[in-house]
Amino acid sequence: MPSTSVLASLAFLLFGTVSCSGQRATSQDSSKVLKVGFWNMENLYDTRNDAWNDDDFTPEGQYLWDENRYQQKLKNMGRVLDSLQADILGMCEVENKKVLVDLRAALTSLAGTKYEIVHFDSPDERGIDAAIFYHKEKMSLVTASVIPVALPGNDKTRDILHAVFYHTATADTLHYFVNHWPSRRGGMEGSIGKRALAAEALRRELQSQNLWNKAFVIVGDFNDNPWDSSISKVLGACKPAIKSECMIHNLSGFHDVTQTGTLKYNNRWDIFDQIMISSALWNKAGSTLKFKPYSSQIFAPEWILQHGGKYEGHPLRTFGGKTWLNGYSDHLPVTAELTYGK
Repeated sequence: MPSTSVLASLAFLLFGTVSCSGQRATSQDSSKVLKVGFWNMENLYDTRNDAWNDDDFTPEGQYLWDENRYQQKLKNMGRVLDSLQADILGMCEVENKKVLVDLRAALTSLAGTKYEIVHFDSPDERGIDAAIFYHKEKMSLVTASVIPVALPGNDKTRDILHAVFYHTATADTLHYFVNHWPSRRGGMEGSIGKRALAAEALRRELQSQNLWNKAFVIVGDFNDNPWDSSISKVLGACKPAIKSECMIHNLSGFHDVTQTGTLKYNNRWDIFDQIMISSALWNKAGSTLKFKPYSSQIFAPEWILQHGGKYEGHPLRTFGGKTWLNGYSDHLPVTAELTYGK
């Protein structure tokens, strides 16, 4: 049997750091690919002053968030989604269903007419939620629900979104979990316990639903890296091909954080935005759907990055401080592909 180091090397070659254009091509028929993904939309608010703490994102707020800026944000985000062409896209930092409907209308590609929406309001104090766009001709929604994350001191955070899909082409059932775990506000040490509670809530759901041998995808902004304890120990996600007994395979664990990531802080990359899959999808057993090698990507074309100035090479976000940059998000999207058929 190959040593762990050999397996690790082979796995790195299979999943090493990639960008939108750095992926090796395969001969797989694109009609037999299901593309999954996730993106933190960075404060996708409408302009209305709602009951939530959204005063900053109103025309009178500190960001002067008027209809022009809102429409430009939708156009920018739509450009990315048109490029991604994901069949199932998890999202976070969306204010409500209205912004999702507006975003879908901003898409110029055919995908915009084929997306259906999954969304629930979360108890988060900022009024931001998790959501899903899914391709209605490829997937049918079976059921959707939320997994509450209870924090001490009556602190509020985002629910975990759990959607169950029926894949039309294969009749497979696919569970899709969208996460936005508590932030690092207050520092890593002061907040790590909150993310551990989110990890425990997700793991309990997997256990109670008896999903370990089923097809599931876990995506989200975890506010932790793949090697941090909330993910590697509490949730139990590991690098694929390293542990044969692993039940959750973290496709994001092979990106070289010294070279790339999904967000940048203090000029250092982090990989908070991740995609994980079940053993059924990794080992190609128990599901017609299976992970497509070389398909795990961080979407990072030049036009989505900042050029010049202090934040050269960072994701081009909507605001730098209070200055409107007319960008996209402070996070980069992530995608992977599942294949089926011959």
